[in-house]
Amino acid sequence: MSEPSTIAPAASLGETTPPDETPLPPDELEAERQAHADRVAHLTTLGQMSARITHEISQPIYAIMNFSSACIEILSRAMESAKAAEAATGEKPCVMGLAEAGQVMGWLQQVSDQSIRAGEVIRRLANFTREMPMRRVSIYAHQLVRNSLTHLKAELNASNVLVDCEIGSPIDLVSCEPVLVEQVLMKVVRNAAATVLSLPLEERKLIVRTRRLDKRVEFSVEDSGPVELDVLANNFDSFFATSTSDRGQALAVNRTIIEAQAGRLWVEKNPTQGMTVHFTLPLAKQMEVANHVK
Repeated sequence: MSEPSTIAPAASLGETTPPDETPLPPDELEAERQAHADRVAHLTTLGQMSARITHEISQPIYAIMNFSSACIEILSRAMESAKAAEAATGEKPCVMGLAEAGQVMGWLQQVSDQSIRAGEVIRRLANFTREMPMRRVSIYAHQLVRNSLTHLKAELNASNVLVDCEIGSPIDLVSCEPVLVEQVLMKVVRNAAATVLSLPLEERKLIVRTRRLDKRVEFSVEDSGPVELDVLANNFDSFFATSTSDRGQALAVNRTIIEAQAGRLWVEKNPTQGMTVHFTLPLAKQMEVANHVK
């Protein structure tokens, strides 16, 4: 297996133009590709946040349900005792009448029923956003890097940020959803570029690497900017963001995207200066290699 002589741009991945249609101009193709990527990223963010909301809200909802059920049980026993005492002595309860107690029990039952309903609504929302279809194909690892950097070329040039690429084997094929992975790479590179803007022009450098590790390929983006300690401490909190960037939120969303494709994402502080974001993707299976994206 050898590296293809040409590498298709991201906009043409898996796409063909019917013979009876005029091909779109490159700028419109790029706009269409970006719009699709934005929609996918938005849905992924929604899925990640809904999963987090489900986890956070489920606990108080269950607490409401449990406490209301306990109140109903206590009131039920108290009413039985009151009925027995009234039957034995002929005197009505002095604290709360049976009618009032029954009304309170009815209200508490509604609280319990509504808490159960709220839990079901949240679970259905989480399941809906989690079950987004994934179009996984095999594609060269270096092609993902090239496509992503091509889309960011104008931004990086405007910021005078230099990107060095250290690509491992040129024939490593990974199994993934290309549009999503390119979005991850673009977000990571964009955030890394933002951290080096405070450095002198000659020090604004990023290093993008790929290397094969057994049955997976590791991608990494290294920057030399000032380390954001709060980002390191909260790097997978979907509701965390620094005052200058959305790096915390982006890392949480990126991790969700990568883990949905059997990969892993993590962040490390460099020995000297800056941070490195790593993520892995599985190598394409033999069956997928025959039909990889060119």
